Amino acid sequence: MKPDLDSLATALYVGFGDLLKQSPQLAPWRPSVGIAPKLSDAELVTPAVLQALLGFTSERRWIRHARAHLRHLFPYLPMALGYNKRLRKAAALLQQAIRLLAIYATLWNLRLLRPARESEGERPGAPMLKPLRQVIESINETFKGRLDLERHRGRTPSGVIARVLQRVLTLTAAIWHNDHTGQPVKRALTAYDH
Repeated sequence: MKPDLDSLATALYVGFGDLLKQSPQLAPWRPSVGIAPKLSDAELVTPAVLQALLGFTSERRWIRHARAHLRHLFPYLPMALGYNKRLRKAAALLQQAIRLLAIYATLWNLRLLRPARESEGERPGAPMLKPLRQVIESINETFKGRLDLERHRGRTPSGVIARVLQRVLTLTAAIWHNDHTGQPVKRALTAYDH
């Protein structure tokens, strides 16, 4: 499978759709009566990832771009205000999507490391601390530079939370997709540029 924007969008949509079918309690609460949304929650999360991946910080510009260039992926997209409201209410869903993708990526293996105190001898994993710091700084640079974490344009606490989670989900989705497509660099985002 080729690591491009269309294949990533398709894989995310199918994965999130399956997640919501297995665990419907993850979807944001909706009253039992009223107008059903035209955009499913899986269809909401997928464009949110693509928005951050393509560097759009404005919902209006993103919706305009998606309608002009990604109509084959998203036949229906709400207006920017509706999209923004739905995204802010979907913070718990974004968290679960991050967790799901992290679980299904083969390279996630956590080992907690800390430097040795003055009274301690060298701790296991100490030689990994310096390269690990470089990896962390590189990830921070990806969030700040490539995914516009500092220019998220959130105005309310729920808006900031949704936008930060959107960026974390985007990087996690790229790592997950690169891992499953056998790419040598797991954190590479350039294959998804348009």
